[in-house]
Amino acid sequence: MKKFLKSNKLLAILLLLTIITMISAILFHAMLDDNNKKIIIDNIHKLLIEKEANIGQLIINNNLYTISVWILGISIIGMIIVLAFYLLKVFILFFEFTSFLTTLKLKNILGIIIYFMPNMIFVILSFFITYYSIYYSISLVQSLFFHKKKDFSFMTKKYIKILLINILINCVIAIIDYFIKTRLFFINL
Repeated sequence: MKKFLKSNKLLAILLLLTIITMISAILFHAMLDDNNKKIIIDNIHKLLIEKEANIGQLIINNNLYTISVWILGISIIGMIIVLAFYLLKVFILFFEFTSFLTTLKLKNILGIIIYFMPNMIFVILSFFITYYSIYYSISLVQSLFFHKKKDFSFMTKKYIKILLINILINCVIAIIDYFIKTRLFFINL
């Protein structure tokens, strides 16, 4: 594994930034004052009681994010924005997960994991689309400014396949997310 990460520095950097962002989200939640924690607790209870979700909106949001990241990967400056988008997604997911865990306690751990499973899968997919987007941007920079030969027809076909697979999986994730959020019966308040 260590040898693989050394040979693929982009993957290693992205994994390291993901871990740092996860830890930062958990620490940020721990440093909140009691007033902010109370607001979070109230919002979690409201969210679990109302059980609102719009399947169309979930599909649109997931795919809009994925398509935006994909398009930004085609540009040279897009890699910085894509990385910021991804790290923000990771931060929000782990902040929400930590908030739910501290609010609903360990007795609801299975329900919390089920509740967040579609979001976790979406972040994993986001990791891959982010990786390939940044890789594609770096390849463009190397080709344009450092005159390194790249097979862009092969890379572009692969990049399009990744987009289409992500869109398909995003739709499935949205359906599962909708089902979980509207029929949430396994978390006790």
